[in-house]
Amino acid sequence: MNRYLFSFFLAAVAAPIFAQSANMLPCGVDAVEGEQIKMDMLRNRAAVSPAQIAALRNRRNVTYVPITVHLIGNGQGLDFPNPQGALFCLCALNRDFADQNIQFYFNPNNPIRYYANQAVYTDGYANTSINLMGGVKAANTLNIFIGNAVSEPVAGYYSRGRDLIFIRRSEANMVSVTLTHEAGHFFTLAHTFNGWENLNYDDLYGGAPAPVRNTNNRLVEYVARTGTNTNCDTVADGFCDTEADYYSYRIDCSYNSLVNDPDSARLAPDNSNYMSYFSDACMTTFTSEQRDAIMASLTQRNWLNFPAPNLNTVTSTNVAPTMPMEADTVFRLAANPSQLLNMQWSAAPDAIGYIVHLERMFMGQPIGTIFTQVVYGTAYSQPMSGLNNGAYRWTINPFGRYSACGAVPIIANFVIANENQTAVGVEETAVVAAPSLFCSPNPVERGGLLQVNLHSPKAGMARLSVVDALGREAFAQRVSLQAGEDNLYSLHLPENLSSGVYLLRAETAQGQQVQRIIIR
Repeated sequence: MNRYLFSFFLAAVAAPIFAQSANMLPCGVDAVEGEQIKMDMLRNRAAVSPAQIAALRNRRNVTYVPITVHLIGNGQGLDFPNPQGALFCLCALNRDFADQNIQFYFNPNNPIRYYANQAVYTDGYANTSINLMGGVKAANTLNIFIGNAVSEPVAGYYSRGRDLIFIRRSEANMVSVTLTHEAGHFFTLAHTFNGWENLNYDDLYGGAPAPVRNTNNRLVEYVARTGTNTNCDTVADGFCDTEADYYSYRIDCSYNSLVNDPDSARLAPDNSNYMSYFSDACMTTFTSEQRDAIMASLTQRNWLNFPAPNLNTVTSTNVAPTMPMEADTVFRLAANPSQLLNMQWSAAPDAIGYIVHLERMFMGQPIGTIFTQVVYGTAYSQPMSGLNNGAYRWTINPFGRYSACGAVPIIANFVIANENQTAVGVEETAVVAAPSLFCSPNPVERGGLLQVNLHSPKAGMARLSVVDALGREAFAQRVSLQAGEDNLYSLHLPENLSSGVYLLRAETAQGQQVQRIIIR
């Protein structure tokens, strides 16, 4: 039995996962809904006293919030997003809200749901689709819909009317912060540039002082936080500890502001704020006032006292395939055209479900996914009528109600053959561990040297490549490997690479490994 690191699944869905970083797609919350979200925040601010907020902020216990994830497929019940994305959603939220003592867990009642609807699959941004999703959401939980397509170039949105979050399948990962941004809207946080939606300061004013009202007829926020013209607590996002920001389109982390407020004061937006439109690579924080608003929202929703879930870490230590096992041969019975491929495994303590992945193999390499399925149990069956003879690999990844990203997927290889046929000569099924991949520095500068260390179990050739968020190769180089040694290489990255998140990929005859890198 082979045990692969979590990067196995990450590599399997690498192309769609990292799309956000290059596309820099915006949020789908427009100026009207953004202002309504801010008004909700102001009403909560008036209803929940500063003393209450201070008491909640200072309490030691964690606030737990249940989530329900809906995977959207087409009208034929096909092409659902990879359920691994649902696990990434939970883990990303818990990472980004940990410093607020807020943690999320899967809803106890069918937490990862499959929703087949052609209209929603085709355009998850249409009003009809939003209403359809609103009709199937789970009550009293944070509902996250992972969809296929939208009619507008947006990464995701929060629907205030239906109180749900939609993100594109390319955003359901541990790199994009789209979900954290939309969760901020869910908890009544407006954009830091609220009121500037669909406006471009540079095009309109080109370095000149902004008017008191912009062309959206919205009062403009001043840079000053004290004095006569201070208006930060009422205009824009309503927070004085988020710096004035007029940029409603995605900009690079290193952007140098040439923006002036009506008093000719130079703006210095905070590139780390989750509710801004800076690049994902630099977003890491909510401000103190934003955190108070989140706590006020939880108070008004009456979501402060959900019971804690089972917090035990789920591992795959006790998980083992029992049917088929590693190197098994499953014989196709001529007398049973309805024969099923029965898959069974031993349970992981504290697991509530498993993601089971079956793929076709050829010469030790995956050549096609048969299915990826959430299973609430320790068995799953697949009709063999749709499976050709040959080599297969299946993966079992357990997850818990709270612990979703700590288990190492368990992998087993097997062969399907006709009755009375030996497996010899059908296909090579042995899998040799892929080389270990490490690199530094990370982040790395454009045009700089990236030091790569490959520890390989076999001698041979490897192909190193840097892949952008759309799966396009920005750089590639072939290298030779020595067996059982540290193979050190220096990659000179091109000067013309854009800043953002990339994948460093090492491919050999034994498989591939990937490493997330940030280029500045």
